[in-house]
Amino acid sequence: MQKNENVYHKGFVKIGKVLSSSPKTANLQPAMSKYQVFKYWEQAVCSFFEKAKGQTKAMDFKRGILTVACLSRDLAYDIKAMARRIIQVLNELIGKTVLYALHIET
Repeated sequence: MQKNENVYHKGFVKIGKVLSSSPKTANLQPAMSKYQVFKYWEQAVCSFFEKAKGQTKAMDFKRGILTVACLSRDLAYDIKAMARRIIQVLNELIGKTVLYALHIET
């Protein structure tokens, strides 16, 4: 007795049909960029300011803008002054340009 494959696999779809082989086509690229920006934030900012370790945290990343919480007003001012260089280093760590601006909150 042969099982009808449509009945046997009813409700299931092969994983290859659900996820494509490329993150871009699966719309995973924004999530991947956000993960990478969060991952490398502290490394990038600490390359300029050692005192930033543990004093800043990447909070949100949308449309190329990274929102960062900062515990010190002086450090926030320093980060704003070096924003272009920090953005450049962060994009280099990621390997492509995904970050265009920083928004610092104290």
